[in-house]
Amino acid sequence: MGEDVGTCRFLQSNRDRREIYAIVDRGGSPAAYGPLTYEQVDCRLLGADSRLGRGDAGLAASLLGRANELHDLEDFYRFYGYPPDVVDWVESTPLRGPEVGSTSWFQGGGRELDDVVRRLGLDRATLYRATHAEVADPGNLDAAGDPVFYPAFWDNWAIGDLSGRRSINPRSYRFKAWLSFHT
Repeated sequence: MGEDVGTCRFLQSNRDRREIYAIVDRGGSPAAYGPLTYEQVDCRLLGADSRLGRGDAGLAASLLGRANELHDLEDFYRFYGYPPDVVDWVESTPLRGPEVGSTSWFQGGGRELDDVVRRLGLDRATLYRATHAEVADPGNLDAAGDPVFYPAFWDNWAIGDLSGRRSINPRSYRFKAWLSFHT
């Protein structure tokens, strides 16, 4: 995450799932960003050193006053009517970790790609293609010239390796954002 991000909460419009906002509280008055693109739904971009600026306190107040028009992105599966067994399956996703001092860096676990496809009714090829941006460190190659793969879940929602294996964290706020923008 960016420096001094404080708390970061994502809110989604009840009318348009592609309309996502962030409210960041750095210990003072909250500031908001949005609506965000999929690429901007990332807490690391919203710290004090944010490329998106300091945020808008007026927008934060407006969003917080519109509780009946927005829902927390954390409630994505319930809000969109996924069956209770799917919600339970998502919430029980096994994750190993977290790393010392982190609440979001998990060393492994997740759900296998084919299980996610089956449970959430997704197209396998589309989901597999989308994992590429999540599993590999862009522009970073190992000594053999192969991509360097992320070993853990952080703000990325998938991990994998050169063999093509993919594990997905369906609890990740960025995965919920991906579903919002791409399904």
